[in-house]
Amino acid sequence: MKTNKKIYKDNQYTLSIDPGLNNVGWALFDEENKKMVEMGVRKFEPAKEAKIS
Repeated sequence: MKTNKKIYKDNQYTLSIDPGLNNVGWALFDEENKKMVEMGVRKFEPAKEAKIS
């Protein structure tokens, strides 16, 4: 997995998260400048029903 190490400081930021069934979307907003700073999606395999013996 690729990671970006960036430090954001001196401004107010809002982290918005959008959970789905097999993904999570996210966005980081700079409130002072009214701009989107970063955004992304993390996909994963959907959960499977547990088997009860």
